[in-house]
Amino acid sequence: MGWCEDMATRATDARPVALRLAAAAQAAEAVGLAVAAVFAAVATADGKSYQAASGIALTLIAFGTAAGLAAFAVGLERARPWSRTPVVMTQLFVAGAGRFARLFVGVTPGYVHPGGQAEAPTIDDIAANIDAITDEAGYYVPTSTLGWSARYLSHLY
Repeated sequence: MGWCEDMATRATDARPVALRLAAAAQAAEAVGLAVAAVFAAVATADGKSYQAASGIALTLIAFGTAAGLAAFAVGLERARPWSRTPVVMTQLFVAGAGRFARLFVGVTPGYVHPGGQAEAPTIDDIAANIDAITDEAGYYVPTSTLGWSARYLSHLY
């Protein structure tokens, strides 16, 4: 029996503290993104979005991603093997709204696709700009998920 199956059969109190903390951090990210999605929905409803369709799409993507992060948090807390890879991947890179960046303890300035949301970037665009995506020069350390979301999406406003 692997450690994940073994961990899933143990009582919650017997699971490693690091596992429970990771699940809590993932849940906090889900809540933060859901809050950001509410702000996006309000901005769209107030007509402050670049285009109504873009605002609606961004809001739906944010709510869907928040739901996915919440599911990953539950899976991680329950030590489900399927939750490990997505939780690790959400910690390494972020992508959305035409922007791609490396996420570590700080966030890189990353690469902003010149086509914006009107033209989807290709994998070749990402590959050609991987140095900018991973370049740590000028990185910042976010103090909250909401603050990170606002700064990350600032190129849209």
